[in-house]
Amino acid sequence: MSACLPVWQHFCITCPAGDRPSRGAAADHTVLHSNGLGFKRSGLAPSSCWRWTTGTGCWGFRVVDCGAAPGAWSQVAVQRVNATGANPELPRGAVLAVDLLHIAPLDGARLLCSSDVTDPATHARLQEMLLGPGPEPGTGPGPGPGAIKADVILSDMAPNASGFRDLDHERLVTMCLTLVDLSERVLRPGGSLVCKYWDGFLASRLQARLAAVFRSVRSLKPRASRKESAEAYFLARGYRP
Repeated sequence: MSACLPVWQHFCITCPAGDRPSRGAAADHTVLHSNGLGFKRSGLAPSSCWRWTTGTGCWGFRVVDCGAAPGAWSQVAVQRVNATGANPELPRGAVLAVDLLHIAPLDGARLLCSSDVTDPATHARLQEMLLGPGPEPGTGPGPGPGAIKADVILSDMAPNASGFRDLDHERLVTMCLTLVDLSERVLRPGGSLVCKYWDGFLASRLQARLAAVFRSVRSLKPRASRKESAEAYFLARGYRP
């Protein structure tokens, strides 16, 4: 990965109004950075996806990472939500990582390998896992004591490439649409979802479906992506079940 990647670009996934925080306000926000270089510099698994940079705003969050292999996003999430309880003075979060592929053991994350994120049975299993070890009731940002919902769903999943761009695009959009069903099972009101998609003729359909259940939906393209790449992400905030 080149060392001359562009400057970090900030997008808050927790602000109700979907504001772009200033650099000085980063301590109060959960921010996505569109630059994979952060993974290499911090010793985490390399990835061209986005890096989380967080302040006090996401300690104690519950995160579901879909298409998690090889585990780059989960590694960052574990640190940022204090999933290992490394800092006993902060709320302890939880990270659930799911993928069809094998995910290497990761301290602080609960893994669900060989599982299809688009399968309703997997949704039910994730819902059960949220009942397991995680933040103490009422200590996280969820809706109160006894909360068992996730605060954020992340998705970097994609189908195996067939070589036919329109077909691959359609398959990925279909996969992303199942995340709306997953949200109904596991995402708290006001929660956020980030999902990768490949631009194409069905992108507007996916955006409309997300807009029907989220207060704010934005399309973002990481600066680390090649200009000719169709890869982009929808950032959906303010879940409205």
